[in-house]
Formats: sequence, C-alpha cells, structure tokens
Amino acid sequence: MQMLTIHHYPAAGTDDFCWGVEGELAVPMPPCARADCGCERSHIGLNSRKASTTAKVSELDLSFDDLMIAFAGYWVRAWPDAAGLGDIAEKLAHEMITVATDAAANYPPGTVLRPRYDHSAEEWRYHIASGVS
Repeated sequence: MQMLTIHHYPAAGTDDFCWGVEGELAVPMPPCARADCGCERSHIGLNSRKASTTAKVSELDLSFDDLMIAFAGYWVRAWPDAAGLGDIAEKLAHEMITVATDAAANYPPGTVLRPRYDHSAEEWRYHIASGVS
C-alpha cells in the first residue's frame, strides 16, 4: 500500500526543516493556531513525533488494518492520560490514515511532496516538491 513517509532531503531551503526519522510513517496532524509553529506545513513522524516539511510517497508492505493499529497506538502513547481515548484514537487514526493514503495514491512511489494545511477548506493539500529527491 502507498503511504506518506518522513523524508530528509539534501537541499533544504531556509524555511524547511526535517527532524523526523527518514522513512517513518508521516502523520497528517490537525495543525495548531500559531502562525509561527510550522505544523500547518509539515507532518510528524509516527514514532519520533518530530516534523518534516517534506513527505515521500512510499510503497509499504502494510495493510490499512496494520496502519490503524500503529496510528491508534500513537494516540494512546502521545496522550496516555486522556480519559476514554480508545474510541477517539481509532476515529482519529482512521481519518489520518485516509488523508495520507489518499494523498499517496495520487502519485508514483518516490515522489516527494510538500504538505500544506488549507484552513478555509479544513484539509491537507499536497504539492510536488521541486528540487528535492
């Protein structure tokens, strides 16, 4: 299945960053309201919880159910004190996986994308990153 993964790139621009682990699953988190944060133009790594402004379309030997387990586990690990998180974690996991797999399905494996959250449409948009590999 095609999925977005964190990508390190050699020619980062001055406004780019990548603190995640190359190849880890990329999480399209809902962004915060801070204009200086950068979360509206990046995805975080599922395990490292560190962000990158680029994501790579990768062909992974994982099923949607495998991704559900991983993403739901992420929510439980990230917010262990949240009461009743189990049901919410599953819903959020499904939403994020759908966003990421739908985006990845539109491009061939190896394509590097830049995510950008569109606040007016309340959804993630993706553009091919130029000059990166």
